[in-house]
Amino acid sequence: MTDVAEVAANTFVRATVIYEDKKADLLLPGALPVAELIPTIIRRLAAPNQPAALRGFVLSTADGTVVDRSQSLNQQNYRNGAIFELTHRIPETQKRYDDVVEAVADAVDSTNREWTPTDSAGLACTGTVVLLVAATVLLIQARPSAGILVPLTFTGLAALLFGVVWVLERAERHTHAVALALTACLLVGGAGWTFMSAPVAQTPLALSGLGLALAGGASLVMLSEWRELALIPVVLGTTFGTVGAFDIVLGDQQDRVAVGAAAVLCVLLLVLPQLALRTSRLENNDPLLRPMQRPATGSATVAVSGEEVQRNYLRGRRTLFAVRIAAGTALALLTPWVVAQGPWSLVILGALLVILTLGSRTSFGRMDVMSQYVLALVILTVACVSVAILHPLWWPVLVIVMCVLAAGLIAFGLVIGATPPWMRQLADIVEATAGIVIIPAAVLAMRLW
Repeated sequence: MTDVAEVAANTFVRATVIYEDKKADLLLPGALPVAELIPTIIRRLAAPNQPAALRGFVLSTADGTVVDRSQSLNQQNYRNGAIFELTHRIPETQKRYDDVVEAVADAVDSTNREWTPTDSAGLACTGTVVLLVAATVLLIQARPSAGILVPLTFTGLAALLFGVVWVLERAERHTHAVALALTACLLVGGAGWTFMSAPVAQTPLALSGLGLALAGGASLVMLSEWRELALIPVVLGTTFGTVGAFDIVLGDQQDRVAVGAAAVLCVLLLVLPQLALRTSRLENNDPLLRPMQRPATGSATVAVSGEEVQRNYLRGRRTLFAVRIAAGTALALLTPWVVAQGPWSLVILGALLVILTLGSRTSFGRMDVMSQYVLALVILTVACVSVAILHPLWWPVLVIVMCVLAAGLIAFGLVIGATPPWMRQLADIVEATAGIVIIPAAVLAMRLW
């Protein structure tokens, strides 16, 4: 009986064949050459009008390997569950033209994308953002001569932008609304920075941080799509507002306060994936994680809404991205103050770079991985420049660190390529160690011990 079952199993192969937007589950003879199977498959999926078209198709696997037409599926070790794609063996022949104008028109259509009203709107939005950012810099420089007119101008521009954001939201142009809302937050921060004509200590930093946080909160309320990006000014404003407020209270202690803020942001980056998961509420979509809604034994399985899962996933991912960008930007701006606190501050920055780079192994999206490495490189660059300026005698250590990092990038990014399992386990240990040493290093850098 076993031999008979094995023969029957090898006689046919249950396979899925895909052609363009069509898919069929077929029972294919496993002992016949593939060349004899293709005509039947074509009639089932492609249905060509002419028999000569049967010669232009081949079967290929998901990795692009072409199935040998002269051998059977059994001879090529294809078993039940195999997935094939029906593709054209001969590429489409080039068109022949009688007129150069037609050839140029086809070349233009195939190599260029048409400029649309959407592109015009995007260009207008980008130009507005660039011009207002430049105006912000000019207004800050003009504060000593222009007086109270500068913060009033900032406030008026921000109010106008928020009005435009409201109009764009009603017109469902959410991307442009988000860009202008973030620009309005910057203008409110500029108003806080220039509010006082004779600032005391870090009062401008505290007021600008407060303005950023409040404007970010208003953007969260106004935006309906991509509102998670409004967390960028909220996190930035909270960070710098807190640093400025503590400096006012403690009195000229911005370096020590910056070290404490940097340590808190490092811990935030370490726990950020779990925080984003909780924010996304994806756990609510899993019946196994909801004890009150678990199906009873033998009952039907609870259906999962794909649209709701996708919506929650996007919410969590955007939250993760926004908070990471905000925390990384704040850390890059705090780095000169952190470096000024001495050697233990470099331990904090080293742990931060470890968290950013090794944390990318848990990311899937290209933008997520790229953002982590870009932030790490920016912070490393700012740290190196700060060390060269504030501690010029440390240059040998700086050169050694940069050479070691360059060698690691070459070895793991260009030579080794694939990451072996033992390196993933080592990365887990190193990342956990970096998270543990942050707080003690911050205590020593702030000279609290």
